[in-house]
Amino acid sequence: MKTTQFISLTALTMGMGALKVLAESTYAGCYASPPGTYSNQQTTDPEVCASYCTTQYSAIANTNQCYCSDSYPSPGNMQAYGPDNCASNGQAAVYARDTTFDFSNCAGFYSTVFDGRGYSEFDSVNDPKACFASCRSKRYAVFGYDVYTHPAGAAASGWARRNAREALKRSRQAALIQVCPKGMTACNIPGVEGADAWECVDTQNELESCGGCINGAYKNATSVIGQSCQNQSGVKLGATTCQEGRCVNYDCEEGYQLVDGACIAE
Repeated sequence: MKTTQFISLTALTMGMGALKVLAESTYAGCYASPPGTYSNQQTTDPEVCASYCTTQYSAIANTNQCYCSDSYPSPGNMQAYGPDNCASNGQAAVYARDTTFDFSNCAGFYSTVFDGRGYSEFDSVNDPKACFASCRSKRYAVFGYDVYTHPAGAAASGWARRNAREALKRSRQAALIQVCPKGMTACNIPGVEGADAWECVDTQNELESCGGCINGAYKNATSVIGQSCQNQSGVKLGATTCQEGRCVNYDCEEGYQLVDGACIAE
């Protein structure tokens, strides 16, 4: 399903680079199930996923699906994996978006010692973003077992200015996302890539752009490129469909066999 739009974007010109400038995010835990709403995008890059979202948190599931949420997952679902092996072990890696804190390492119980008494000042908070706000003028922050570092010169005034800039960036990004109805992606139109033109495509079900825009997403050079289900080798004419961003075949030509929805040469 597609709809095509040609429009002058005078009011949105400054916001078109929103998805090109990747959001600054940091690892915020590994969880058994991803939070929030699927963003209709596939990626293994945390920064790319964060750039698709306008929420407080983003997450990448083991299926490479990108999720967006303003709510942090339940601590009871936390898994003992780091950012490098969370998704590969079938879990969802969660990231806190738009922060100057950087994930440093996972610490053992009672191993974070910040003063001579073996204890550090602490506040009871519900999620990493609240922890970062509480520690915004400090060099380090610890949430659960996760240790974060912060620029030494960080101060409340600088934090406030950054928040204002990020709020503006999110509003511009939201304006870009809204060029298409919910559930559809703004895709480039062949031959007019340099113009303010796009077509709205349901990349989860469209045969010609399955799993992503076949010609790239509008104003987003890092987007996942889709495929045409109708141009697959060994698939009988009309025996294919696009389901949840994946080409699924039902019958194959002679010399091919159907294996898990794909036509494989014998």
